[in-house]
Amino acid sequence: MGIRRSLKHYRTCSTARRFGAPARMLPWDAARAEVAFVAVMAWGYGGVGYGPYRTWRILTAPDAGHRLAGAARRLRDHGAMAAYDCLSDGGDCRLRGLGPAFGTKYLFFLPSNAEPSALILDSLVAAWLKRETDLDVNPVAWSGETYRSYLDQMPPRPPTPQLPLRRTGSAALWPPAATRWSSSPVAA
Repeated sequence: MGIRRSLKHYRTCSTARRFGAPARMLPWDAARAEVAFVAVMAWGYGGVGYGPYRTWRILTAPDAGHRLAGAARRLRDHGAMAAYDCLSDGGDCRLRGLGPAFGTKYLFFLPSNAEPSALILDSLVAAWLKRETDLDVNPVAWSGETYRSYLDQMPPRPPTPQLPLRRTGSAALWPPAATRWSSSPVAA
């Protein structure tokens, strides 16, 4: 799916917003990484009107898809800190306009069983941590030290289920058709 088509789909994509997570695709190549990124951005921005523009601005950077796929492979092969560092300032997968709040959202939704797990660190998480714990983190600046401190304080995340993926054409789809979500609203 091209960038324009993905962004057009973003505007009408109620699935990612309704269920709180993008489809678990395997984003090891540039095209799939872009689609996974659009789904994460749709989830993160929700109905905010400037979300599609900011997503488009990031994805039109040179080699954006390859950089996102590189971060996904880094997470898979070397863990959360390596992936975070490659997206951060000075990293080889750095994308202008992608800050730690949405960078960590992207990493969080990628399939990985590496420890420590990639976790979301944004202003909402930081405010909760400050209010409920003694951990005071700055989610605005890319900081490997801050992210490492945050990850070290968190319990391990359960592993990603290793269920078989059903192939349709060249795209791996998740979840299998039998468990795919219906269009009915989620019960609270």
